[in-house]
Amino acid sequence: MEAMRGLQLLCSLALTATFACSGGDTDTPDTGTAADTGTTADTGITPLDAGTVDTGVAEDTGVAADTGVAEDTGVEQDAGMGLDPVIVAGSHVQVAEGAVNVMQDSFADVTARFGPGTRTALANTRSYSWSLSGGVELTVWFANSNLDGDDAPPNDVDATDLVLWVAVQGGFTGTTADGVGLGSTRAEVEASLGASAKEVPLTNPSGTLLQYFTTGILVALDDADAVRTLTVHRAYGQLPDGVIDVDDARLRFGGTDIEGQDGLVRGTDEDRVRSLFGTPDAQGTISISGQDLKTWSYGFIGLEFFFIDGRDTVLFMSVHAPYYGQTSAMTGVGSTRADMETFLSGAGYGNGTPASSNANLICYTGPRDVGVTYSAAGEVSSITMPLLVCP
Repeated sequence: MEAMRGLQLLCSLALTATFACSGGDTDTPDTGTAADTGTTADTGITPLDAGTVDTGVAEDTGVAADTGVAEDTGVEQDAGMGLDPVIVAGSHVQVAEGAVNVMQDSFADVTARFGPGTRTALANTRSYSWSLSGGVELTVWFANSNLDGDDAPPNDVDATDLVLWVAVQGGFTGTTADGVGLGSTRAEVEASLGASAKEVPLTNPSGTLLQYFTTGILVALDDADAVRTLTVHRAYGQLPDGVIDVDDARLRFGGTDIEGQDGLVRGTDEDRVRSLFGTPDAQGTISISGQDLKTWSYGFIGLEFFFIDGRDTVLFMSVHAPYYGQTSAMTGVGSTRADMETFLSGAGYGNGTPASSNANLICYTGPRDVGVTYSAAGEVSSITMPLLVCP
């Protein structure tokens, strides 16, 4: 996810296809992914079977949205040869040449294990692919872990950047403990993992993505409902399904609310945020008009939180794909502009005003000012609340 260099940059960056990570299966309208640049071409390896995954850039928020904090998976980094292939949701993928551990292995670890790899030749991507023994195709996306000056394109990957996700295709013969692997049927997947809380269509090639964010795995099915790609990522404590309550500048997850600061709304403390979602994918400090803001990013599930440095309460927040929680009117990321503005008008918000820094950002004045970015196709790309100022 890009470092914010001023409040006017909140939505001033016209970033390319935020979740069209590495070619292959392109995003669909159901995911609410950025459509400003259209769809990405098929590269022959389809890491977007990995789903609506994070490119390291939060849609139009100007904020780095990928991982940066190592989590102990309890898996040894074995670089030995001839290991039995296996896939463990939320933890690691093991191929004959060694294991790749999410949120634990660095770019230096992976390249030492498998060689330099081939970087995906698409803008704003941070993935590398390897063709390994037995016809195994391995794709690894590296988080922009240190949120430093190379956050801007071409998004250079540093030696210390951690693995955000790892996808397998081709000749991979490993399975989960329940026997789910490439070629498994949808019925077998659901017998093991249950029904997906959210599934989205995939294109180029077509298929269906089953998302298991709290388990730590994404399953891409082909048109015959057979598994063609498995992607392991960290397991999150909460699905990205909270109600978007713009009137009170909060996200409602069952009995837990995450609130921004505005007037008497003081904001949710970081301990509650962490207890709900777990350790952030990334965290760092950004400066806005001389004010330092602490940033917590859960970009893989489409959430960014910002805190005044030195305080532990949320100042404002932003949602983007693949977040699929909606407002009370069933609008959210991926909704049409017409539907979103109908909802906002009914909720007491005035006509939107385009930001001077980015015409795609529309600022709405109402109970709690809110900012909405729209794609070139007229769909909601991100929602920021409360909007502190229209840049």
